[in-house]
Amino acid sequence: MAGHAKTVRALIEAGADIESRNQQLWTPLDCAAHKGWVKTAYALLENDSTVDPTDKAKVTPLHLAAVSGHVDMVKLLLEWKADLSLVNADQKNCLDMAIESGHEDVAMAIISHSKWKDALNSESIDAVTMERTTPMRKLIKKMPEVAAKVFNNCMIENDKPREHRDYCITVDYELLDDMFSRWGEDTSDNLSDNGSEGSDSPFQDNGQLRDSATPYTTRAETIRKNHPLVIMVRSKREQLLGHPLVTSLLNHKWSNYGRFFYYSSLLFYLCFLTFFTGYLVVNPPPFYFNITADANGEDKVVFNFDGNARWMEAYSNATFFVFAEIGHWLIIALAGINLLREVVQIYHQKLNYLDFENLLEWCVYGLAILFVAPVSPYLYPYGDGAGEIRVREAWQWQCGAAGIFLAWINLILFIRKFPQLGIYVVMFTDILKTFANFVVLFILFIIAFALAFYALLMNQSPFNRVEYSLVKTFVMMIGEFEFDSIFHTQDYLTEVDLTDQEDFVGHVYYQEITYIIFVVFVVIMSIIIMNLLVGLAVDDIKEVQEQAKLQRLAMQVDLAMDVQEALPSFIWRRYIIKTKRIYPNRFATSMFSRIYASLRGDYDFVLTEAIETALNPEKGELAEIGAQQEVISDTVANLKWRMKQVKSQNDKMERMLQLILDNGNLTLGEADSVENIGE
Repeated sequence: MAGHAKTVRALIEAGADIESRNQQLWTPLDCAAHKGWVKTAYALLENDSTVDPTDKAKVTPLHLAAVSGHVDMVKLLLEWKADLSLVNADQKNCLDMAIESGHEDVAMAIISHSKWKDALNSESIDAVTMERTTPMRKLIKKMPEVAAKVFNNCMIENDKPREHRDYCITVDYELLDDMFSRWGEDTSDNLSDNGSEGSDSPFQDNGQLRDSATPYTTRAETIRKNHPLVIMVRSKREQLLGHPLVTSLLNHKWSNYGRFFYYSSLLFYLCFLTFFTGYLVVNPPPFYFNITADANGEDKVVFNFDGNARWMEAYSNATFFVFAEIGHWLIIALAGINLLREVVQIYHQKLNYLDFENLLEWCVYGLAILFVAPVSPYLYPYGDGAGEIRVREAWQWQCGAAGIFLAWINLILFIRKFPQLGIYVVMFTDILKTFANFVVLFILFIIAFALAFYALLMNQSPFNRVEYSLVKTFVMMIGEFEFDSIFHTQDYLTEVDLTDQEDFVGHVYYQEITYIIFVVFVVIMSIIIMNLLVGLAVDDIKEVQEQAKLQRLAMQVDLAMDVQEALPSFIWRRYIIKTKRIYPNRFATSMFSRIYASLRGDYDFVLTEAIETALNPEKGELAEIGAQQEVISDTVANLKWRMKQVKSQNDKMERMLQLILDNGNLTLGEADSVENIGE
């Protein structure tokens, strides 16, 4: 066939088999759908052609029209009730094919159909990652505008006016939180015996998850990495992350289990950090005391210099008792509980547990236990003999110094998950990554100048060893050149009175080359390199600020998924729901009511305006021009149709006149003949 609708009708009237197939097992409707011949397909469908015939690869006419980008053909087939849920041999339906072929108008036509959800309730295996994928995930990656349309479809309004108190919006989370939805396989074994007969949904009629529903994988890392929310972050879909459907889902996760887990973990850690810090402050370091024997031959602690005033009299008895005497037992207990929690996370997360943050926590708690462990046999009294405190060994104090540093760094990682504060942590980490890319070149410059200064100024204390010279050169970068102490330690008026040793340690033996290298150092390291680092940092900060909204939304997703990944599945699965009802007009508008709702973890009151915007978006200038173009296009199409109707009538009249002339044996002159122009 070549798309001649009249020929098709004539062949059908002559008795042609409308279901005949070619070598590919395509029917005439398959051929018409593949080529986009709408009139031909309409003629076939009018004569009872099967709308969903399948070939040997289970491909239907709707599949062929979608993969070829024929949107009018797709609309025609959908009008004739083509099945959106049918998949080919690769488990891909018409929407999958439209997305993979890049036909956004076809995808939008499918999503705009009344049975749009049949096309989205599908899954297949990604050819690249070999992981489960769905049309929703593909839309997020490749067609965000169509994905936004799907999100709007997942928000259903009731019949009440939008100003009415009982105005309700029902949101459907299944397409976003789909780890229990098994669309591509027989799920009868996945459901409980008390489920609805014949139902393959993992959800009960009330929207709650069935007790025996199982996720598509037991790997927590795969569930997180392949979650639609995480894919939005990875694909930088700011508009989708800000959609009220996504915001509502994140609020649901946060209010039901996220906030309890996060705030309890933060409070528990703050308690540990408080006692850890207090213990370090009220205890003396080993270099502040000596162990000497008294008159009776018993060892006792004797403080050096201002030790008595600083460690015996500076704090009250209550402070010593809380932070020093019982504080170390509390630190051991809190660190032990935290380590036990880490062990539980290892059990649930397996190899996915291994990352920088978890390693940091092990270091913090391990160093804290080593620091406060009662190892030393020596005690010293505090106050008026109210109690005794065990001193720390030198290695313990060093463990404490490293531990307290890492403990406060770990607190920064804790508060990083708050979007308001985390944006600055993101800035810092981005700058740190940029510096890491530059650090090799930076170190080479440091080594070059440090070795030169070591060779020329080895007699001076700051450059007496190679390691001293490296540190001194690094410090000089920030402006602490100490030019006078290097080049002019000897007063030229009293130079003759110097001893040989004083002259040796302060003399610059090779002044010319030393001055030249010093000037080159100032130009390269203090001016060029430092300004380069500042410029790179400014660029990173500017980039983060430009994407501040995206970063905050990404942090909200990370926080929700971090909590879900850390908790055992039997806890968070209780809050996986299919639908939720939101009453935007029932939220109190007063400040105190909103604060109370926030403390309860109920943030749905912030969705009212966002929902209104999503369901009734304001048309921008480009959108209005596009709407006008659509009106003009419809008008032109209507005029074309009318012109075709007029031409068809003229053709009929011409044939009638020709028949009259033939019956009367009349002929027209060559000048009066009408040229028959085909379509």
